[in-house]
Amino acid sequence: MDRRHVEAGGSTVDLQLEISAPVLSSLVGQAAMLRLENAFGVHAYDLIKLRRVGAAPGKCIPFHVDTHARRTMHVALNTEYAGGRPVFVNAAGFNVPARPPAAPPSTRTGSWMASHLWSTV
Repeated sequence: MDRRHVEAGGSTVDLQLEISAPVLSSLVGQAAMLRLENAFGVHAYDLIKLRRVGAAPGKCIPFHVDTHARRTMHVALNTEYAGGRPVFVNAAGFNVPARPPAAPPSTRTGSWMASHLWSTV
């Protein structure tokens, strides 16, 4: 993803790449793929989309709804992740879920159909 970002001249704020399960498994290894499938549900998916979203320091990814999927998985790729955090809004107010444990790949699954943003970097 970083290579594709650089190839685009660093100008791609929202880089998306669809890949197959065998390709993802070859990239992350069979053990990591099994952990991802156990967290999400083996064969409970029909699309794998890698996404690299960047925002300038002090900026956020504005409120939006992920309408392309009923469930998504956010995976922290390393323990040094210092990006934004999801902020959900509902009738009760704002909700910032606790960050999952930092042992990669840590995952968060759920419905992202609720309005949410990603906080500042």
